[in-house]
Amino acid sequence: MEINRGQLERDLARAEKDRDKNDATRTEYEQRWTKLEEAKSRIAAQKVHLDSLLLKAPLDGMVLRRDGEVGEIAGPTDVLFWVGPPAPMQVVAEVNEEEINRIVSGQKAFLRSEAFPGLWLDPAALVRGDLGRVLAVVQQGVATPEHAAFVRRLAGATA
Repeated sequence: MEINRGQLERDLARAEKDRDKNDATRTEYEQRWTKLEEAKSRIAAQKVHLDSLLLKAPLDGMVLRRDGEVGEIAGPTDVLFWVGPPAPMQVVAEVNEEEINRIVSGQKAFLRSEAFPGLWLDPAALVRGDLGRVLAVVQQGVATPEHAAFVRRLAGATA
């Protein structure tokens, strides 16, 4: 559409040079002007239509959870993404008494789950959006013997 519009603008410019020569060229100029205006209207309408298809978050933030899948039909009330403020997260954790003296305020740490052995996360990388680092830490956790045993237990429970 934009290419067609450019061609119509060039045609109109050529017709404008000849428009005062006779009635035929004046009519041709008016026809080209009309075609150009129609093209501009179609482009504007398509831009409005494309804008209506764009999925926009109601607030600034980062995606915390994705509930929708590409290609899935969603209604106007369906929740597709959970968005939260890009603020620091707070984790409440229980620490064994014998390990409390090894923890320092502001210390960087990985999150590990006892419920899902091998699920390790680097919260700072997650907040920064450093997905390469997040993936590297997850892969380290998945490579542990604890995770392998967990997967075997799950496989045995579904058999």
